[in-house]
Amino acid sequence: MKKKILTGLILFFIGLFVSVNNVSYGEALEKSPTGTVKITTDLKSNENTKLSDLNSITTRLAYIEDEAGKKYFCLDADKWYPYGNYYSASEILKNPVTSWLLKNYYHSKNIISDQNAETQYAVTQLAIWAKTNPDKYNDSPVIKNNQIILNLMAEADTHANDLSAEDIMKNANLSLNPLSQKFKLSEDRLNYVAQLNKVPNEFLAMADYTSEDSLVFTYNNQNITEHVKVNGDNLVKNITVEKQFFDSIYEKGVPLKIDLAAAIKASLFVGVAYYTENSSFQPLGSVENLVLDKKLEAHAEVLLDKGAVKIKKIDKANKQPLANATFTLKDLAGNILETKTTDINGDIRFENLDFGNYIIEETVAPDGYNATNQIFNVTINEATPNLTYDLIVENDKKIEQLGSIKLTKLEDRTNKKLAGAEFALLDKDKKVIDKKTTDINGEIVFSKLAFGQYYIQETKAPSGFLLDTTLHSVTVNNDTPNLVAEISLKNKKEVVQLGKIKLLKLEDGSNLPLKDAEFALYDQNKQLIQTKVTNDKGEINFDKLPFGQYFLKETKAPNGFVLDDTLRSIIIDQQTPDLTFKITLKNKKEVTQLGKIKLIKLEDGSKKTLKGAEFTLFDHNKKKMKSQVTNDKGEINFDKLPLGQYYIQETKAPNGFVLDSTMHSVLIDKDTPEFLVTLTLSNKKEVTQLGKIKLIKLEDGSKKTLKGAEFTLFDYNKKKMKSQVTNDKGEINFDKLPLGQYYIQETKAPNGFVLDSTMHSVLIDKDTPEFLVTLTLSNKKEKTTVGSIEIIKRDKDTGNVLQGAEFALLNEKKEVVMTKVTDKNGKIIFSDLAFGKYFIKETKAPSGYELDGKLYEVDLSEKTPNLKHVLTIDNKLKPKTPITTIKKVVQKQLPKTGEEVFYQLYLSALGGLVVFYVMTFKKKF
Repeated sequence: MKKKILTGLILFFIGLFVSVNNVSYGEALEKSPTGTVKITTDLKSNENTKLSDLNSITTRLAYIEDEAGKKYFCLDADKWYPYGNYYSASEILKNPVTSWLLKNYYHSKNIISDQNAETQYAVTQLAIWAKTNPDKYNDSPVIKNNQIILNLMAEADTHANDLSAEDIMKNANLSLNPLSQKFKLSEDRLNYVAQLNKVPNEFLAMADYTSEDSLVFTYNNQNITEHVKVNGDNLVKNITVEKQFFDSIYEKGVPLKIDLAAAIKASLFVGVAYYTENSSFQPLGSVENLVLDKKLEAHAEVLLDKGAVKIKKIDKANKQPLANATFTLKDLAGNILETKTTDINGDIRFENLDFGNYIIEETVAPDGYNATNQIFNVTINEATPNLTYDLIVENDKKIEQLGSIKLTKLEDRTNKKLAGAEFALLDKDKKVIDKKTTDINGEIVFSKLAFGQYYIQETKAPSGFLLDTTLHSVTVNNDTPNLVAEISLKNKKEVVQLGKIKLLKLEDGSNLPLKDAEFALYDQNKQLIQTKVTNDKGEINFDKLPFGQYFLKETKAPNGFVLDDTLRSIIIDQQTPDLTFKITLKNKKEVTQLGKIKLIKLEDGSKKTLKGAEFTLFDHNKKKMKSQVTNDKGEINFDKLPLGQYYIQETKAPNGFVLDSTMHSVLIDKDTPEFLVTLTLSNKKEVTQLGKIKLIKLEDGSKKTLKGAEFTLFDYNKKKMKSQVTNDKGEINFDKLPLGQYYIQETKAPNGFVLDSTMHSVLIDKDTPEFLVTLTLSNKKEKTTVGSIEIIKRDKDTGNVLQGAEFALLNEKKEVVMTKVTDKNGKIIFSDLAFGKYFIKETKAPSGYELDGKLYEVDLSEKTPNLKHVLTIDNKLKPKTPITTIKKVVQKQLPKTGEEVFYQLYLSALGGLVVFYVMTFKKKF
């Protein structure tokens, strides 16, 4: 029985993820269909058959319908077939995809309208199974090969949520702005079906939503709908109140409330599930039509828009922002509402302001700026851009009144003007702000001074005058004549007592006077006063010295004597005998001391001495003195060196060692033991570093490597070292190359390519990464220099082409290059021939034709049309040779080989006549 059923089956299979939301269904459930339906089917063999038992969801998909002809679909392929059972409407389907499939089949059939009823039912049934059982039926080949089911599934996924519940199921929230005379719904949108908020989202998501709306507006229980214009779609309404009516009802400060009433009618198609009392039998799904008729009321208080005033304070000249400007916000009655000060960006913002008129005043100007003394009238309304009034206020800098202080320094009693008096200018806090010295007119001017109090104090008296440290107060203001405060100060002359220093320079031991000793005299601050040199008597006199402390120092010794650079303190006062300070100093004769530098050269890491290292000795100015080379003991001795600073540098390393060019400082002085400095230096052995040059040869314009390119490597003197040819990878490697300069030149190009004879310079040094230099070079292809010769062989009389003619190709020297035979088209082509002169000669004629013994000359060049020379050669047929009969009497002998006789021909002819006669004779009888 199953086999018979299966032969009539339609095989399908489908799988897709199904998402089921847990929702409540509330009031809509109350309008769901009620009662029971009797389900019948013609599948009567086994009422307990599961649909999935029938060869992997294969079943006879006949109509499953009730007595009224309404179609139903099986929702669970793993439960028993719905045979002979009573079903009751139970709930609205929660799966929007399944609901869409039910509605699509029942209502529009837009995907399967061109199929017969059985096919329409079948593809819908199996699409529902696949959607509800994706894990089980996902890999069915039946589904994969049925485009109708695939299209139906895709449409279900696409359109199941076309009417998004998020667009409708929102709380009522009406936001109105009376000051703009426009009432606009908020972004939350008006919920026309707010009273259906218990209906599951899927109920709305799969519904065909149609509505007839009516909006009623009231204000203070007064119907104002006639004064309201409504525009917009079903979800967003733009509501405008007539301006005159608005002006008549709106009172500033009085809350404005608007009521909204809406009548909603909707026709909805709803997917409904039916169940039997026996849960082993699967549920069924169908579609019901639900008509809604609802009313909605919404209430909203007016949300008044607020405005703001933004003030930008700037310098009028340079437009830079100004901080610390204070502004006051007032209403029209002059009441202060708020006071603020500009920040570092020059900004103030008064916010949360009702629409209306305001007054702005600058009450404190920024430091150093003049106040504007201006009142700004500001209006904020719906026309204000971004509801923010922008105000830019500019201030002029104050023009400061500046004055000066002029000071004149005079000698007491004579009023002689004194130069060289130093004065300090102090501010009101007695902080020094400037210092100046009186000029030759005894004057100082401190200019560009802001009005205020200052102090003047002498910090240094003119030479020969007593210092006056009095702090003098000076005021500069508008009352100052010509804005210049003048002050005269006097100094008394010092009563100066002068002394003298007498110095005697002698030779130590002999007490002979020494000439040309130089001494410097310093004041109490060790500032140089003057320098003098001892005369023939060894004397120096420093005269006219005011009492006080001095310092004396020998700065240059007499020739051949040791310098004594001691700094000696000297005091001249009333106690100095004859006011003359006498001092005798002696110098020792110089003893010329010579030093020596011994250098020892060792191999680094051992005590082995190194011969052949050259070192150069430099004086203290790094001027070259002399050079020496280490001996067999690795030593150098620089002798007879005056004490002092020297430098030693290695200028040539021993053979096989690394040069150390460090400049070594050496000092030989009186503290040097035995006046000998020993310097031990070492050299590291050279580590011969070898490098490598890798050359890659490419075809120009591509990455194709070229084999057969010969390159020659030259040393730094461009002397040839070696040559190599690129391999199959287009590469050459020149290995084990000492660091240095090299040159590479292509000496032979790959076959068919143009030679690039450029001499490429390559440097391998210690900075070369991995001591490898990679050189990539390319060659351009040679221009085409080959052509071909085509021979066409024809019958001279008929023009027909001739096969089998052999031709030889000869070069310019008339040497045979190759031979070819004409094909069935009578053609021969000699191709890939280098440009030049050739000869063509027929060496064998076609069968039955005369041989053409001519020698045809052909020139191939770039001027040859299409680089192919076509040569047509005609042949004549050989003339027919007549048959000559020679009669010869042969007696009793057979014909010999080579003789031309008709003996056999005669016998054959005779025999043929006999046969003919016999056959003719038989026919007659």
